[in-house]
Amino acid sequence: SRLTILPLKKLLETARANTEGKETLFLGGEKDGNEFNQLSHALNQMFERIAKDQENLQRSVHSLKQANLDLKKAQNDIIHAEKLASVGRLSAGIAHEIGNPLSIVVGYLELLKRKDISLLEREEFLTRTESEIHRIHHIIRQLLDLSRPSANTFGRVSVHDILSEVGAMFQHQ
Repeated sequence: SRLTILPLKKLLETARANTEGKETLFLGGEKDGNEFNQLSHALNQMFERIAKDQENLQRSVHSLKQANLDLKKAQNDIIHAEKLASVGRLSAGIAHEIGNPLSIVVGYLELLKRKDISLLEREEFLTRTESEIHRIHHIIRQLLDLSRPSANTFGRVSVHDILSEVGAMFQHQ
């Protein structure tokens, strides 16, 4: 019993203590060649390797968490940059679409200031100015309609009306 059972009980107690996270070693460091001592030495080495592997695993998990956070930040930065680029393109398009008619209106107003134009030319300039102002108003109305959420309703539509609207949108381009 003293040669077999007691050493086995001690090995079992030590193994249970090690699984609970305690830093204990199996049987002492006797090197007399006893099979229990050899088993104890092998188990001690195994637990040391397990502890090192756990530390490496914790470092790897921490590193992966940090990499994941970095990737999420980079993804958010890319999304933000794409939004800014989209806003820039939209702003340039709006500036172009509204800037052209405004330039025309300013030009007609400069012509209207001249004293040497006839009444017929004056009326024509006013009509063209009014037309360009309506064009600006129509562009702004289209932008507002685009920004509003639409009620997705299904129903019959006239293809000819849709084509006419599309043609009117691209007429000035």
